[in-house]
Amino acid sequence: MSPSPSESPFLQRASSSPLVDIKEKKYKKKKKERKVASAASAKIEKDLAGWLRHGHAQDRHVGQTTAQLDARNIDVATTFETIDDLIIAAEAIIKINAAKLNAWYEDEGGSRKVIWIYMPEICKIRGRLKNDRQPWELFQNPVPPRTFSDIDPDDLSYVIGVFERDRFTDLAKGFVTCYPSLTKPN
Repeated sequence: MSPSPSESPFLQRASSSPLVDIKEKKYKKKKKERKVASAASAKIEKDLAGWLRHGHAQDRHVGQTTAQLDARNIDVATTFETIDDLIIAAEAIIKINAAKLNAWYEDEGGSRKVIWIYMPEICKIRGRLKNDRQPWELFQNPVPPRTFSDIDPDDLSYVIGVFERDRFTDLAKGFVTCYPSLTKPN
């Protein structure tokens, strides 16, 4: 079920305005400039909250137990320990890749934009790796289920963020997901 335009902040954005406005990055000395920087930061936080609410990052990549990670039955299943860790990583992706996101948003090329950064040091993360089957297991009937092992958090060096366009309006829809990863996307 797709959200209605009235409840989706990312669908109401005018195509002439940039997707990401990071004016708060510069240190501001004057009161008026600090107010503008604070408003820009609040806008990113508001957009981010809306984007994360409508994607699947919170459902699949926050606070998952070991059993939940194993139940996903994928080669590498990862999770942020808390929602705060997800928000820190997502904000870092947006701020570091603001120029790339805005160029993708204005260009109208491609329905998805996959971006990455190195994992912020303060984020607490975990992951599970699906182990390879032993050769002798392949000849058993039935084949035993795969086993999983913990991934060292230091090996999860990257955060991947996926942005997507709304296929009907072609406006940027926002974050689809954000997750820790062993590798960079291609």
